[in-house]
Amino acid sequence: DGLEDAYQNVWNLWWTVETLSRPANPWVTDRFFHPEQPNLLFHTLSPVNTLMVAPVTALWGPIAGFNAVVIASFALGALGIWLLARERAGPGPALLAAIVYVASPFHMAAIVTDGQLQIFAHHWLPWYILFLLRALHGGPRRDGLLAGLFLVLTAWTDWYYTLFLLIFSAAAAIFLLIGQLRGPQRAAALPALARAALPIGFVFALGAGPLIAPMLVEAARFDYMD
Repeated sequence: DGLEDAYQNVWNLWWTVETLSRPANPWVTDRFFHPEQPNLLFHTLSPVNTLMVAPVTALWGPIAGFNAVVIASFALGALGIWLLARERAGPGPALLAAIVYVASPFHMAAIVTDGQLQIFAHHWLPWYILFLLRALHGGPRRDGLLAGLFLVLTAWTDWYYTLFLLIFSAAAAIFLLIGQLRGPQRAAALPALARAALPIGFVFALGAGPLIAPMLVEAARFDYMD
């Protein structure tokens, strides 16, 4: 019926609580392909979101947990894009931007038609962009660290969105460099970019490295993800 991904994500929510209650390794399951125990490194487990709503899942079940992630995608996504748009365009456009972002056909279809939890959970994206732009425009080191944190949260949610944010980061950096190299601050262009990139890269390596490293090992050993 087109909602196979939704059922799979309901299982993901149940499995996260199951591994916490045993405890067990969430990236190795004994619940299918018995007697083998396949790993879930390349599975859409979206551990940040499943952990975020684990108390809801434990108390009321995985469907309630699924709905809690849906609500979070509206609340956190709208707040993040509202803050970003208010800072860049003012309070009036910020409200419109928040409505458009959370009520977009893409977001609604990912919830209603596909049930793809890792896709409709796009709420970390505007937070990363907010702090990235602050860091690139000379904000304190805290902005770079927070941008790195939200990039890590995105990586532990969905790799597609992580790639999109990395592409956006490269474009924003190039745009900044072009603007500064043409102006009176050309001598400070590269140091400013490094000052923003270093904390972001450090936090991302620290936070996403434990997930990326075993994925690279798995990809070197097997080819099932091709």
